[in-house]
Amino acid sequence: MSAETKKCHIGDAALCMAEPGCHWDVNKRGCYEGPLPGQDACAAHETESVCDTDVSLGCKWDVEKKTCASQAQ
Repeated sequence: MSAETKKCHIGDAALCMAEPGCHWDVNKRGCYEGPLPGQDACAAHETESVCDTDVSLGCKWDVEKKTCASQAQ
C-alpha cells in the first residue's frame, strides 16, 4: 500500500473530507483517493413532484427510470 493510498485510509467522514486528495463516498461508506466524482444535482430529488418544480436546476423527472435528472440542453 503506497503512502498516498494510506493517507485516505480513514474511517471517519469528517477527517476524510478534511484530508486533501481524499473524498468520502456515502454509498460505499468509505474514504477514497481523488476528487469526489461528479453527480447530477437533480438526483437528490426522489419524487416527481419535487423534481419537476425545481426550476433553479432545470430538473426533469424520467418516468421510465423513476429518477430526477438535469434536462439536456
